[in-house]
Amino acid sequence: MQSQVCAHTDRAKVWNKYQTFLPKKERSTVVYGHDSRRGLQLGKYTKGLDTGCVKGGKLTALILTSGNNKKPKTISVDCKDYRPKRAPSGEELGQS
Repeated sequence: MQSQVCAHTDRAKVWNKYQTFLPKKERSTVVYGHDSRRGLQLGKYTKGLDTGCVKGGKLTALILTSGNNKKPKTISVDCKDYRPKRAPSGEELGQS
């Protein structure tokens, strides 16, 4: 069975390649998140923005500007770790 990371990687590569076969006016770009294992991924027609904010990484935004030949830019800010803390076990609390 193929892992989610590999499957997602393949989808991004396939999408980027597929767009090159379309007329320029029909091409589209996919912006996605929920892929913090891969981090920031900026392909020509795919933009993966998950930079692990919930795990203490960064929150990243994509800045799009109008006009020809303008590359999108990103800006990131630091995040605290939002993951829930592990509850102590009974043994750690001195309970037997």
